[in-house]
Amino acid sequence: MRPLITAFVLSLTFTSAYADDLEDRYFEAQQAFEDNMRNFYSSISPEVGAKFPRMMEDERVRGAMRCGLDFLRAEGGESAAEAMVEWVERAATTPIEEFEDLAGPPSDQVDETLLLAAADACNSIEISMELMEESGFMDAMTSPEVLQKMQEN
Repeated sequence: MRPLITAFVLSLTFTSAYADDLEDRYFEAQQAFEDNMRNFYSSISPEVGAKFPRMMEDERVRGAMRCGLDFLRAEGGESAAEAMVEWVERAATTPIEEFEDLAGPPSDQVDETLLLAAADACNSIEISMELMEESGFMDAMTSPEVLQKMQEN
């Protein structure tokens, strides 16, 4: 009986450590992806890039990200959460050259229905929109100069 209890405790420890590692990877990759997006928007207009919100500095975003990762684990299994983190890691290191590069993960890698359900359950879209409004990013994106540059891109 004692070996079984020991194995159970060890499995919880390793699962918890893996979960923390996955969250750390997710947050690190998301910060790099945010920087990548800011660089892209700066290439369109320095004003727009400067107003792109610092999402990862906001606890609302970090809470929504934790919620989303937990949702993916609960509803899609550890492999769904891992697939999402791997996609963000790839997106963080891939240069963004046009708006199509911001389309999100391919459905053959991450289940789109599951992602939308996670975003809905965790208020991710609402929080992002609030931050973009608060920072002035949305107003900057709709200026005539920026709209012209976006059409050219």
